[in-house]
Amino acid sequence: MLACAYGNIIHVDTTGASAETGKQEGLSYGGVPASEKNAERDLKNLEKYKTKIMNVSRKTGIDPALIAAIISRESHAGTLLKNGWGDHGNGFGLKQVKMLY
Repeated sequence: MLACAYGNIIHVDTTGASAETGKQEGLSYGGVPASEKNAERDLKNLEKYKTKIMNVSRKTGIDPALIAAIISRESHAGTLLKNGWGDHGNGFGLKQVKMLY
């Protein structure tokens, strides 16, 4: 595991996904189990970005698990994107940076 300047994401206490987010994902529950299920679904797709995630982690000191978690949550590891765009054309990229005009 990399030593990260901002701490270890594994030790962060969280409530997990809201019940509404769980519902949007086809689940009948929320909380940490819903977040874990969503992450499990995205794991295979995240694998193709592993080298990039690790490189960014080394350069920024941000835990690679946090980078992967954001990519999973925002674009389901790219599976929700159309030509790089997601969120109904309001966000771009794996981490869904919002475009302001």
